[in-house]
Amino acid sequence: MKAKTILLVISRILFMTILFIIQIFISNLLPVPFNKINVILLAMMAALVFSIAKDFLPYLFGLSLLTELFHVTPFGFMTASLLVSMFILEWLLVNVLTNRFFMIVFIAGIIGVFSYRLFYIILSYFWRAIAEGSFVINSAALLGFGQEIIMNASALTLIYIAASLFLRKLNPRYVINDY
Repeated sequence: MKAKTILLVISRILFMTILFIIQIFISNLLPVPFNKINVILLAMMAALVFSIAKDFLPYLFGLSLLTELFHVTPFGFMTASLLVSMFILEWLLVNVLTNRFFMIVFIAGIIGVFSYRLFYIILSYFWRAIAEGSFVINSAALLGFGQEIIMNASALTLIYIAASLFLRKLNPRYVINDY
């Protein structure tokens, strides 16, 4: 039993390492609309949609802290924004958006990324107001946030559709027994 647990932890750490490499690849090498995809945010939202968040949340939290080292923002802003948006999204998925239809997943993706960026902007505003005295968001930044919302919500929906089609084919209750 102990070897199985160790193997499970090692496989999840390997999965998080792969997610980290994909995040760096996407943000640095892909062209403008596609480099807005946030793999860590997508992984957390997918874990919430598929109801496996309790298994992956500690690993994704650690991965989020690791990626904070590569951002120019003050340490902890993105992780705090991520956690707040995941709490909001979890509450919505449990209480309001209970159906797992692909449009509901798309709407959940929009709400998740919007709340992530909104809380990030609020934290940045307070930081700039205290540290530097001014905070301005220009139209290019708002356009970038809009692209990020659409790209991540679309990617979450595509992940959900692909996973649900794959899992439906593996589900034994869909097999018709002719005996």
